[in-house]
Amino acid sequence: MFELKRYQNDTIRALAEYLRMAHEKGASEAYSEYMKDKGLMGVQYNTYDLGDIPYVCLRLPTGGGKTVLASYGIREAAHLFMDKDNPLVLWLVPTITIAEQTLACLVQPRHPYRQAIDEYFGGRVSVFAIADVNTIRPQDFENRVCIVIGTLASLRVQDKTGRRIYDHNESYQPHFERINPNAPGLDKIEDGPDRGKPKFSFVNLCHIHKPLVILDEAHNARTNLSFETLKRLNPSCILELTATPNVSAVNGSNVLHSVSALELKHEEMIKLPIVLTEHNSWQQTIAEAILTRKRLQALADNEDDYIRPIVLYQAENKDKEVTVAVLKQYLVENESIPEDRIAIATGEVKGLQDIDLFAKDCRIEHIITVEALKEGWDCSFAYVFCSVANVHSSTAVEQLLGRVLRMPYARKRKSRELNMAYAHVISPSFAAAAQDLKDALVNKMGFEKLEADAYVKQNGEIENVAQLDIFSKQPETITVNSLDIDAIDFITRDKLTISEQDGKVDFQLTKYIDDAELDIIVSAVPHEQKAEVRQILNRERIARSIDTTAAPIKTTGFKIPRLVFVDENERIDFLDEDAFIEAAEWSILHYSHELPHFRIGSSGNIFEIDISENNKIIWSSEEYAERKNELLIKLPELNEIDLINWLDKEIHRPDIPQQENYFFIHKAVTYLRENKGLSLEQLFMAKFQVALALKDLIKTNILEAKEKGFQSIIMEQQERLLVDFKYTFPFEPGLAAYPVSAPYYKGSYQFKKHLYEITGHMNDEEVLCAQELDRHPLVKTWVRNLERKPLSSFWLPTSTDKFYPDFVAELTDGRVLVVEYKGQEREDTKDTKEKTFIGNLWAKLSGGRGLFLMAFKKDSEGRDLKGKLTSVIQDARP
Repeated sequence: MFELKRYQNDTIRALAEYLRMAHEKGASEAYSEYMKDKGLMGVQYNTYDLGDIPYVCLRLPTGGGKTVLASYGIREAAHLFMDKDNPLVLWLVPTITIAEQTLACLVQPRHPYRQAIDEYFGGRVSVFAIADVNTIRPQDFENRVCIVIGTLASLRVQDKTGRRIYDHNESYQPHFERINPNAPGLDKIEDGPDRGKPKFSFVNLCHIHKPLVILDEAHNARTNLSFETLKRLNPSCILELTATPNVSAVNGSNVLHSVSALELKHEEMIKLPIVLTEHNSWQQTIAEAILTRKRLQALADNEDDYIRPIVLYQAENKDKEVTVAVLKQYLVENESIPEDRIAIATGEVKGLQDIDLFAKDCRIEHIITVEALKEGWDCSFAYVFCSVANVHSSTAVEQLLGRVLRMPYARKRKSRELNMAYAHVISPSFAAAAQDLKDALVNKMGFEKLEADAYVKQNGEIENVAQLDIFSKQPETITVNSLDIDAIDFITRDKLTISEQDGKVDFQLTKYIDDAELDIIVSAVPHEQKAEVRQILNRERIARSIDTTAAPIKTTGFKIPRLVFVDENERIDFLDEDAFIEAAEWSILHYSHELPHFRIGSSGNIFEIDISENNKIIWSSEEYAERKNELLIKLPELNEIDLINWLDKEIHRPDIPQQENYFFIHKAVTYLRENKGLSLEQLFMAKFQVALALKDLIKTNILEAKEKGFQSIIMEQQERLLVDFKYTFPFEPGLAAYPVSAPYYKGSYQFKKHLYEITGHMNDEEVLCAQELDRHPLVKTWVRNLERKPLSSFWLPTSTDKFYPDFVAELTDGRVLVVEYKGQEREDTKDTKEKTFIGNLWAKLSGGRGLFLMAFKKDSEGRDLKGKLTSVIQDARP
């Protein structure tokens, strides 16, 4: 079974959390509250006259796996908001080509996308092209998840397919036999003997079944016509997935969750950085791209997995010089590339059709196109992007560049060079080429500007991959017959790397040089090479002239000692939640199965289900009647065992044995029937709410067990706790070690001591704390600690979950400082007290090498943040 990456699980959890809130509070209120919980205040929810339904966007950069997340999202929407076992899903993509590719994936039972859906719905899944919707039977809607794949354009009345979807069709007649002809919102026949009766149309079926609508690359579907089309479908829920959401105030998306390109890099999904080299001629561009491929092939031959690096060439249009034919001829005649290693993929030539580029017997190493690969083409063996066209004017560059970003097998390669992508372009300067490609990353591929823009000037040695930027230019090696090193002063010499080989001297420029320093270097080379060296140095220093005021990239990190538990067998436990649950001797059968607040009642035209003390679901009389009618069809065949089996599958957790889970549910159902007086019919009708109540009860029980285990280990066995630098969390330099999610800090204050070029999001209060850390003379470097990134952040255990302090820092004397900033919050809340206790305990056990500060804007003694920070650092000096 396909295993989701961590950022994908985080995305699905975010969607699930929001949908649960939307079910309880309504979509608009839930969105505002959700964003507020994430520190984003005053974010407006746009309904676009579609009603108070969830209409949210998940933002994932190119290569993030939008399709598989859409597959997982079906289950979350169906069970957490729609309350349906067999939802209708309209899966809409931007083009016919992508629709065909998506359909081909989802009809294959062994494809990961299909498996993700089948697993949750027991294989009860049918997939249809939108042109074939007339083959859907009534029993399909009743017993199966029906997924219809098409384009948004195909649902518009102006489209030929769209007209068929809106037209009356007698083949749909069986679907309407049990439907109220007076149901509101249905399209009616406008003339003839059946005038005024509902049309037997697919759009009316959608209106009745209230589909989940998935919009892939939905940023193009933001027009009034698109919104009107969606409204006619009467959706229950709309889920957008795109790399570049529309964020305008007029028709912007409701972005719920964003994934950063750095997270994809951290999860080994994409190749970064992109090593960019610019050339003066198209011939040189091609030659260097071929050399890059050869070098990568030699490295790939030593990998465990089969990889055949491919160069993707962007030729010019027919009215330009370097056409597809010219480029191929050059490859064959000038570079001696065999023709069977070249494929052409354009609108006219389908050279890749029916070819498996991943096959070991495939010989293709070079693919020539203009822009025909931009729809859905995907081969992670593509490593080198070579454009002989004008990059700035190309409308397809962002799509073509995206094809070289995907990581083969979604796993990091042994060779570091195979973890990077390469771009060879024609451009008069690195600065211009980099900016053009960065614009493509930001505007079309879902990168944050900070990600695409981070330290373009920083180059360093190519071996130091951790320090390389998203766009990194390999320094040009300058070879001279001799170099008078003594003529170059120490400061200027520090900006060069110099080596001697075969009686020649090679050197590279690694930092920006001014005019005087350039003259010094030129004076040290032989007279006959001065002009050439000056030209190269001028070109190279332009590449290093961008953002010279930025803080330098740090080359060394630091470590924070962890709090560990040493058991009686001298084994080390890092005290995550499992340790506390195990210490409490957890079993679900030792805890309550009762749901005292669960109630089903009616008042006037509404029906209410009280799931818990603070969670209530309200159905209108129409909704109630609709659900009851659906149930009555199946009820004669259902019994209590069916209900328990359904609940057992729905609330299953891997940390609870199946037999215990089943017995726990049986006791809960018995309680609801005998103590709450609920009938089997009522429980079946409200089964999703029963499942939700049981999930909440299990969470409460687990929390109780954690608190018991926390008390046992932390409070009663402190002699077994240890804080030692043998067990540390390392903050390594380089963005690869810092999977920060958007939104990032984008304030005007430029941090000088933050370990990473990009800083995680902070609210205004936290920014003040960060500034004090950055300015403090005893702070050497610091990090905005990332929340809920257990493998990439420092955390301490609490009785409920992991505590991620806001900031960690290394001091100039080698000690480390951990800071949690509470702003103007009260000091006596339960959460603050527990975090203060565990932080101080960690500091105490560190033997003075670790300091902890629970910081407030003003503490109980009237000291401000700066004073408290100085006091903690200086008063605790050994």
